[in-house]
Amino acid sequence: MKVFQRAKGLMVAPHQTWNDIAAEGNSTRYLAARYVPTLALMALAIAKVLYWLLGAAQPEQTEIFMRRPDGTLVPIGTRTTTSIFSWRSAVITLPLYGVLTVLGILAMRALILMNAPRFSAVPDRVAATKLAAYAPTAAWIGLALLFTPFVGIVLATALWGYSIFLFYVGAPRLLPPHPGEHKRFGRGIAIRAVLVCLGLLVVLMLALFALPGGSPLV
Repeated sequence: MKVFQRAKGLMVAPHQTWNDIAAEGNSTRYLAARYVPTLALMALAIAKVLYWLLGAAQPEQTEIFMRRPDGTLVPIGTRTTTSIFSWRSAVITLPLYGVLTVLGILAMRALILMNAPRFSAVPDRVAATKLAAYAPTAAWIGLALLFTPFVGIVLATALWGYSIFLFYVGAPRLLPPHPGEHKRFGRGIAIRAVLVCLGLLVVLMLALFALPGGSPLV
């Protein structure tokens, strides 16, 4: 099973790909060891490279101070620097991004299992894990394109919305509900996916404010 072939299938033929995912065996080990790390980390790496090449290379000015004998600081000038790569940013970003990715998948799986019985769907943990881990594929691609000049934000937003659509399509295929409840079940899971994303965004903002100097993710 190829990571990029599966990602392409979800993007261009989601209905058939979800049917294929539903028919295959327990692929949770593959998801944890290959699919999620490959796509999530690749997306972050591409986003960082685009940011550093297109935005972070702008000159930055910092003020230079001199300490007086009494301990007070006196400004004596400015220093202009240009930074392409920030190890400090990378060290902060990677653990935070990893925690939020895992937290999002686990939270979404819990909500899927919690709501499946309401629609007479079997709360299958393997199926719920597949849905929670595969559906964010489009959002990861959106992250990779976030800093594309002129259209990055639009592309990222559109692909985030497509991940919500993947939840809507995939839920009734991986956890078949009572006949006639397919659309309601899909909508219910899609709405919960939106709530999880908003919750993760809040956690992200709080984490950024808690960092010294409000360090950006990238």
